[in-house]
Amino acid sequence: MEDLGYVDAPYPFTPGVSVADVRQALQDTGLQAIGVTPEIYLRKFSRGAFTHPEAAVYGEALALMNERGARAGRQLH
Repeated sequence: MEDLGYVDAPYPFTPGVSVADVRQALQDTGLQAIGVTPEIYLRKFSRGAFTHPEAAVYGEALALMNERGARAGRQLH
């Protein structure tokens, strides 16, 4: 795909695939990550990732977005 230069990477990655693996795959294909999208549309967040009535679920969504997802995004750039 010669016209494709940027991709949006879903996070977390496939089990067993590290940020370094994704970064290398991007380099190998000449692509760049324009963003990292945390998977907050999973069943555990079906009652709302950021509006969930259980604090632990809400906290997990925040951690996924702010800590882990943002860290992965910084490492891909």
